[in-house]
Amino acid sequence: MPDQSQSPFSGIVLTDEPTLSLKQLCQDCNLPTQRVTAYIREGIISVDGKTPEEWRFSRLTVIRIRKASRLENDLRLNPAGVALALQLMEQVDSLQQRLKRYEG
Repeated sequence: MPDQSQSPFSGIVLTDEPTLSLKQLCQDCNLPTQRVTAYIREGIISVDGKTPEEWRFSRLTVIRIRKASRLENDLRLNPAGVALALQLMEQVDSLQQRLKRYEG
């Protein structure tokens, strides 16, 4: 019989609580600091803190950075192009959700 004390759901819980440092974020995303700071400058990701040493990021930021990195690599976009593409993708998603509410 399986151990009832352990939850069947295990792993990392993704929250929007800013806990990751810049170094941790770069390691989790396997990206250099320069690329992450370019994403910050373009508004692709947001940051809590005033200096790079104080910056903190949520685990949800990892997902957004991975999406941005795929767009940059697959479509050969610069960070400004990635920011625009992400904005357009989010608008399409929002419009699709609104359409579903009106159709259903």
